[in-house]
Amino acid sequence: MHSDDIPNIVHNLIPILAITDSGSNWLPFIIEVRRSVKVMYVVNFNERDITNVDLPGAKNATVRWLIGTRTGALNYAMRLFEIAPGGIVPLHSHEEEHQIFVLKGKAKLIGELEGYAKKDDVVFVPPNEPHGYDNTEGTEVFRFICVIPLLNKK
Repeated sequence: MHSDDIPNIVHNLIPILAITDSGSNWLPFIIEVRRSVKVMYVVNFNERDITNVDLPGAKNATVRWLIGTRTGALNYAMRLFEIAPGGIVPLHSHEEEHQIFVLKGKAKLIGELEGYAKKDDVVFVPPNEPHGYDNTEGTEVFRFICVIPLLNKK
């Protein structure tokens, strides 16, 4: 199964016969309704697609969506970020709060809070708080897990 597939949702198409009035004629047609059944799953993080951080000014920074709506999550998304030495995720903000656990490395915090986040630190970013991470002077990858609420649950 490809990493873009939804491994924890089984789709069953249910055909439903429906009738519509199109002027003076009644025409039968079929509507397909998707029924989803959630199941627990385990997947290696390397099976998730890695993409560059899509933010103006971001450099040498990647993200993997480990868990999200595409993989069946209803309330939270879990992402893995890596900022290589010389990399940066510049100052930005958005309406989701962030819950971060640093797995490796050290990076300078950009924003109102000054200092560094390093291995084993926990970082909380409130909604709409400008923040960023600077590893331009680092010598190793800054790797962290970031959990966010799914605000747009479409």
